[in-house]
Amino acid sequence: MTARTVPPSLSDPYEAADWLLSRHDWPRQLVARVVLPGEDRPHWLDQLADAYTDLAAHTTAWARYEATHRQPGTYATDADWDAWQAAGPTPSDAAHALAVMSGGEQRMCRLIATLHPTDRAHGWHLADLQFDERGAAFFLDWTLVALTALAWEPTARTALHTLMEVTR
Repeated sequence: MTARTVPPSLSDPYEAADWLLSRHDWPRQLVARVVLPGEDRPHWLDQLADAYTDLAAHTTAWARYEATHRQPGTYATDADWDAWQAAGPTPSDAAHALAVMSGGEQRMCRLIATLHPTDRAHGWHLADLQFDERGAAFFLDWTLVALTALAWEPTARTALHTLMEVTR
């Protein structure tokens, strides 16, 4: 990992997100499992935020399906279960990629999605701060992004300078 520097432009959340992923391999690999590459596609941060929106919609649709379509019984065959599942709602590829991630991987992607400039709620909360060493290093840089965005405020500016000194 390189020395902590302030991202080049925090007036642009996409640039800040790019800066974070350029510094951390693991989050970059996780995002690559969710978003589709290509210049004709929306920015990867838009795709990641959309994936969380799709996952929430799929989770709701699946709960409705389970409430209205009885599960196969105890003695059902694998084919019965497969047919029941196949008849239910299908997630988008991106939502499926998030759904099969571990809890830690999902928390990391959700933290990244909070950088999206819209007011979408991604369900991230302080309990999600259960990271290993890689996640902790990423979170420190994410905190730099968040504090730098508030650097005009004296308390945030002091916290930013303190964090930069401590993590140098």
